[in-house]
Amino acid sequence: MNDHDLLDLLAAEAPEPAPDHAERLLLQARHTRHRRRRLQLLAGAGATAVVALIASLAVTNSAKHVVSNNDPATSPTVSRQQTDPAGPIPEPAIYAVVIRALGGEMQPRVGHWPVLYVVDHTCDNVAAPTRGKCDAWPLSAALRTGLDAGLASYGPVTFVPNTSAVTDSHDLHIVHGGILIALGPVQLNGRHAQVQVSIVHGGKDGRGATYQLTGSGNHWRITGNDGAAWIS
Repeated sequence: MNDHDLLDLLAAEAPEPAPDHAERLLLQARHTRHRRRRLQLLAGAGATAVVALIASLAVTNSAKHVVSNNDPATSPTVSRQQTDPAGPIPEPAIYAVVIRALGGEMQPRVGHWPVLYVVDHTCDNVAAPTRGKCDAWPLSAALRTGLDAGLASYGPVTFVPNTSAVTDSHDLHIVHGGILIALGPVQLNGRHAQVQVSIVHGGKDGRGATYQLTGSGNHWRITGNDGAAWIS
C-alpha cells in the first residue's frame, strides 16, 4: 500500500465533520491570535514597568547620595568661632568684659591703657597660681577682629605669641606701659559662661581671675568671680 492508498483509507474511515466545523476552526484561530496579541502587550507593559522601576531606583539612590553629602556626620567641622547661625559669636564680647573688669581692678583711676598685648592663643588655667602645660588653641581671625572692636575704647590691641615678646628684660615690666593679657577658653552653657583671664603689667603687678557671666550675643555681664585666682 502506498501513501495515496493510506490517505484514502484514513479519509474513508474518518467521521463526517460537523456542519459548523469550519466556523469553529476560524473562531479558534481568532482566539489564538487575540491571545498572542494580549501576551505581546503584557510583555511590552512589563518591560516598560521594569525600565520605570530602574529609573526610579536610580533617582532614589542619587537623592540618597545628595543627602549623605549634607549629613553633619560627614560634613567638614566648622568652628563656632567662624560662624554661628544663632547669632553673633559671643567670645569677643565675653573677653572684652572680663579684660575691662580685671584691668580696672589693677588701674581703677585710668579708663584705658596705652596698649593691650593679647597672647594669640588660649591656655588652660591662666588664672591658676601654678600654671601647668598650656593646651594652646589659636584665636580665630573672627575672634581677633571682634576683640579689637570690643576693646577699641579701652586701648589698642596687639596680638603677640608669648610673654617674652613684650617683657622688658631689666624690670620685667610690659613694654610701652601696656599690659599683657592671657585668655582661657570660654566655657558656654546656654546663657551662662565661665572664663579665666590674667593680666600682667610688671613683675609684681599682675592678676588672674575666673569670671562667671550671663548674657547672649554681644551683651554679657559679670555675675561672679569664684574659682582659680592669683595676684602679685
